[in-house]
Amino acid sequence: MNDPETTPAGAVAPATEPDLIAVPRLVYVDQLRALAALYVAVFHALLVIWPAGGPDAPWYLQWANHGHFGVTAFIVLSGFSLALKPAVRAKRTAGNYWRFMWKRSLRMLPPYWVALTGSIILLYLAPANVARGSSGGVGGEWTGKGPVPFRSVVAFFLLVHDMFKVPSPNSPLWSIAVEWHLYFVFPVLLFIGCRFGMKWMVGGSAVAGLGLHYALWNTSAAATTPHFLTLFAIGIATAYALGSFVRGVDPPRWNPAVNGWILIAASFVSFMLLKRLELAADLVAGTIFAIGVYVLGQREESIAELADRSPRAVGGRALMKIGLFSYSLYLVHSPSEKIVWHFVVGPLGLNPTVAFFLLVATGIVASLIAAFALYLIIERRSMAWSRRVRV
Repeated sequence: MNDPETTPAGAVAPATEPDLIAVPRLVYVDQLRALAALYVAVFHALLVIWPAGGPDAPWYLQWANHGHFGVTAFIVLSGFSLALKPAVRAKRTAGNYWRFMWKRSLRMLPPYWVALTGSIILLYLAPANVARGSSGGVGGEWTGKGPVPFRSVVAFFLLVHDMFKVPSPNSPLWSIAVEWHLYFVFPVLLFIGCRFGMKWMVGGSAVAGLGLHYALWNTSAAATTPHFLTLFAIGIATAYALGSFVRGVDPPRWNPAVNGWILIAASFVSFMLLKRLELAADLVAGTIFAIGVYVLGQREESIAELADRSPRAVGGRALMKIGLFSYSLYLVHSPSEKIVWHFVVGPLGLNPTVAFFLLVATGIVASLIAAFALYLIIERRSMAWSRRVRV
């Protein structure tokens, strides 16, 4: 493949290749993925000590009690990342539909199936310990669970566990099925957005997503969270807005490095304020988050990465590296934390707040180790397999 052409001002010109040319990974997107995955891990550490449906965590720990925000961010980033390649190259299609789905399958499913299998085996091998808990006091999120029923195994392996209510072997995996189903409509959304305008695509997605949200209310299929279709569409539109900016190279009228991160922080604050109104929290916070992603893309180093030129040195290298295997981290952090809780932190009988911070410190380290192992064993290979598929 040829390198993308650039204008004298540094803007990316539309590519003439029929295939989607690879766009370098944006550092700040990997950093955002890492932050979202780490925050979800902190949230699940909180649930170990203060399980859902039990006593609330103290007020000074409520900042950690909004893990759903991490999923909101992931859905926006998913639409943005998938659309970024065609957007920067001024493409109007995602390419061959079935090749696109095969490409996403190779990228997403092998690490997911390995993590799912590990979770199922873990609950099968230690049902008695999990059922009684190891803390002697506060029970973990796994308390009362045992071997995973066969119907759960089937539903989770087929990624339909968001449509049918079955016991979960690994609670964060609910969102993987949601994202998987969104992939099926991505090429359609891209076509509609490029043919009729992104505003109509986002508007239509909002109408469809909200309509399904209320139509599926109080059914098992409500777990598909259909309003996430709107967030996914907003992510796609954000990528095309950034692609237009890069090709036009209009200098931003603000400091994108500062204001972008302020907007990301504001999206989290808005989610906290609107948490009791989950639908509004997702949509408002997701929209502000997407604007922050767009603004951060206007930085000189981000434009350099999109233009296939070496970016300037940027901070947050540790977050960038974690972002490379953030998918694996999302998949394995919950069982990793439960193991640390039941066999290390819980038996100490500590004050709940002290136990929480100790679990965050030790559990996240264990999660990072397990995630990096999964990355080395399978995710890195699945990424390579996916890259070989030309759409």
